[in-house]
Amino acid sequence: MAETTKKTSDDTKEKLDALVLVKVWLDGWKKTFTLQGRSSRFELWTFILLNSILAVIAQLRTSYIMSNRFITDAHAQGYSINQIENSIIIAEVVFFVATFLPLIPTFSMLIRRMHDMGELAWKKYLEPVFMASATIGILGYTQLTFDNPNYAYISMLISICIITLFYSALFYGTKFLVKTLFYTGDTKKNEYGKAQYKDAIHEEQALNFICLYILFALTISTLYLAVSLI
Repeated sequence: MAETTKKTSDDTKEKLDALVLVKVWLDGWKKTFTLQGRSSRFELWTFILLNSILAVIAQLRTSYIMSNRFITDAHAQGYSINQIENSIIIAEVVFFVATFLPLIPTFSMLIRRMHDMGELAWKKYLEPVFMASATIGILGYTQLTFDNPNYAYISMLISICIITLFYSALFYGTKFLVKTLFYTGDTKKNEYGKAQYKDAIHEEQALNFICLYILFALTISTLYLAVSLI
């Protein structure tokens, strides 16, 4: 009797874990335009991994429709030109939607990940990029309004602007991504809300998802490269 109860509890736990993954994924989409609150590392990597798998499935399907092989097969099956064109257009839309649409809720989740660590993304990472761009832009505009502009100085100013933008975006952007993707965050309630999925089980699952995503990305990249070389 005790063994049966234990087995039932384990089965229930597995089902609840699967339901949690679906719930986290749906919550990510529901909060697409929500920059308030917190998101844990487990929530972020669950969302990224599931969206990546779905995107690859959609891309594999639509890649066939956008290929010359589909056109040949469609002609052989009696499809009209309009039907083929419509299928290709739909495939292209699905391809780009599946690839780029998840980036919007992912960005929102990255902002909430900063809140999860008790930090404000704009103040520490995004503001320096904006301020550097605005300051150098104002200096460049001021120089251009002079009656006799020094073109050598303007060229140097533009070069400094590009270098500054590149390094500021690269530095702060990389730091922002590393922190939001891999740092654990506060384990207790902070000014942005209460902690969720912070127990040892979900933290371990988050690490598992990170490893799975890296292996998944490497595998898919290798396959795409192999197919392109054939």
